[in-house]
Amino acid sequence: MDRRGGGGGQVNIITIHICFYVDSPNDVKAVKGRRWTEEEEEEVKEIYGEAIDKMKIPEGAELTAGMQQSRENNGLIHLRSRDAIRKRLQALVVERCELYNAQRGFC
Repeated sequence: MDRRGGGGGQVNIITIHICFYVDSPNDVKAVKGRRWTEEEEEEVKEIYGEAIDKMKIPEGAELTAGMQQSRENNGLIHLRSRDAIRKRLQALVVERCELYNAQRGFC
């Protein structure tokens, strides 16, 4: 009995080659994110304002609850991905933190 693994069976190796053909370097463009509108910004601050004031980034159920609230009120942010909302909230919290530290003279 071979103790090195398997059970003595055959091993099949399959190699797959994938090629992408591009006419010129300008044909490949980076995907850019969609800008946040004023209405979306206001809605984020309205729904998650308490967390932003506490300099806390909501996650999990709290994030989902805010998206559900947006959906029920025919808002806009529920159309964004959870990750996009979380990143925007993170940017707002960092902004708030920098403002807080500047007011206290820590910068």
